[in-house]
Amino acid sequence: MALNKKVVVSGISLILVVGAVIGAVVAIVHYNKKPSGESLTAQQKMVTQICNYTDFQPECQRSLGPVAQNNSADYKDYVKAALLSISEEAKKALNMSESLLVEARNGTSSKKSLEECKEMLKEAVAELQAVFSYVGDADLHTMEDRVMELKAWLGSVISYSTTCLDIIGDDDNKVFEALKDPIGNASAITDNALAIVGEIGSILGLFGVKVNDKALGNLGTQRRLLEDELSSDGRSPSWFSASDRKLMAFQDNGRLRPHAVVAKDGSGKYSSINAALKRTRTDNKVGTLST
Repeated sequence: MALNKKVVVSGISLILVVGAVIGAVVAIVHYNKKPSGESLTAQQKMVTQICNYTDFQPECQRSLGPVAQNNSADYKDYVKAALLSISEEAKKALNMSESLLVEARNGTSSKKSLEECKEMLKEAVAELQAVFSYVGDADLHTMEDRVMELKAWLGSVISYSTTCLDIIGDDDNKVFEALKDPIGNASAITDNALAIVGEIGSILGLFGVKVNDKALGNLGTQRRLLEDELSSDGRSPSWFSASDRKLMAFQDNGRLRPHAVVAKDGSGKYSSINAALKRTRTDNKVGTLST
């Protein structure tokens, strides 16, 4: 009988000890998790605030989400995260076009369209690499001075991507469907990036960075047309880089003459980029497209 009492007492003591250990472990784990959880919430709130400026918010949350793990992330980190996401989708589309090219039969219109589409996607990837470096080299306090350049680059990425699908058109439905999703994703994230860049003043304010309102002006509504803002040479727009001016100088002494003008209102030679590109195929020369 005494032995049974000892066994019962020992069993109860063991249960109490195990319970105390488990309670201590739970308390430690809870304590360790609390700070990181609070930090993550603050960063996720920043992601949500930034994504509120975009049209494709689920895509925005996915592309900017990883930055929320970095407590010291600034505006540039969020822009670079968006650019990396665009690049990933553009590369998926490029890889897909290369795979489809292997399957395409020689001499078919589908293969020709794919070859041109591939070149467009390569240009888009190259533009993204350029803009990523451009953002990386920029000082946070001078980002607003680079808004127009960033918008121009990002706009060209959308143009290259959508033109790829325009080129494919109805030539091959299988190819179109295979490229539609990665190109659509890239375009959506690029649209988000344009919004993030366009709202630079408001978003930088979230990080406590003051911007020069006069420098920003009406950047969100400005358009860069060839006939506007001519540089001192009177032949090229003032926003052309030095390398662009040098390149254009080799073409008819720097006089800008587009081979194909695209305008949906009928004022141009063509009403769509696809029609203009088909014409350049026939002429076997590449010209400047002006919209």
